[in-house]
Amino acid sequence: MTQGLPAGPVGPTDGAPLVPPDDTGEAIGLTPGGLTLTFGFGGWAWGITLITFFVTSSALSHFRRAQKQRLAGEKFEKTGRRDLAQTLANGGIGAVLALAYGLSGQPLVLLVVFGGVMATVTADTWATEIGVLSPQPPRLLTTWRCVAA
Repeated sequence: MTQGLPAGPVGPTDGAPLVPPDDTGEAIGLTPGGLTLTFGFGGWAWGITLITFFVTSSALSHFRRAQKQRLAGEKFEKTGRRDLAQTLANGGIGAVLALAYGLSGQPLVLLVVFGGVMATVTADTWATEIGVLSPQPPRLLTTWRCVAA
């Protein structure tokens, strides 16, 4: 249950502690403590899943950044740094699920919920980062009708 706890301290280890994580720092999941929780209580599959999400999403946020700025202007005004709300929404839920998983005897249902959460945040992030580059308008999956971007 606790195989990953020694992986790192709880809290930031580099830079000012009040600076929100940037997209390279996100690869360690909120803070090193977030990754420690995820690995320690969820195990390797949980931690690798979280790292994979942050690394691929960070890469996509840099992919054709100038073109995204031209196409969507204010939607991509961010500097590439993830704010605290984004980081908590994308990594915090996974860390909390991992903690619950480890402390409650590793029920399968929490593993399934974690998979669903990570699929959801990945789809949302990738759709934002890639979708803005499409010349076609977005469509609603349930009706296939065009919707506003």
